[in-house]
Amino acid sequence: MIKLKDLLSEACWKGYKQIGMKKKGNREVPNCVPVDEEIVTEIGDSSIKPYKFQEVGRAGQFTYVRFITDTGTEYEVVLEKTTFKDPANKDGYIARAMGIEFLAKKKGSEGYSAKITTNEGDVLKIMSTVTAIIKEYLNKKIYTGSEYIIYYLSKKPGQEAFGNENQRDMLYQRYIKTALPGSTQIKIPSAPNWIVFKIK
Repeated sequence: MIKLKDLLSEACWKGYKQIGMKKKGNREVPNCVPVDEEIVTEIGDSSIKPYKFQEVGRAGQFTYVRFITDTGTEYEVVLEKTTFKDPANKDGYIARAMGIEFLAKKKGSEGYSAKITTNEGDVLKIMSTVTAIIKEYLNKKIYTGSEYIIYYLSKKPGQEAFGNENQRDMLYQRYIKTALPGSTQIKIPSAPNWIVFKIK
């Protein structure tokens, strides 16, 4: 026998998830939201505890920080001490910036890759950890005074998106904006594989 709750749980299209019910006219219907929107709603809850992370090395302007998820996937966050010239600033002022890229290595794999699909249950905790790393390192001497954050997308120019890369990149974009109040995103047409935030 088909139950009403079974019908309701299948009422949302692929890529959408039901979050309660809403009123439409005189009846109640499932409140379907995009999966990334549901996650971003949860982002407002800062109680998501990040994974423990540790710095594993430095080389020139790069700092390497690693953490391991509950599923055994190892992440390497690469922070870069760099500079950035905001195209909106006509004075030619070049500001300090922090570049961010991260790679993952599944348990039992040999090398790191930007093409690892994040486990849906881990995504908030991973985002929370990457943000915690950014916040901690913005206060370290090497990155103090950074006015911009540049997140290097997993999709490079000329490459097709792999799996959920575009969705993942959009989530990080929205997460960073939420986690760093007062930050402003800057669109850089000449660098479509960058997400840039002015943080000061």
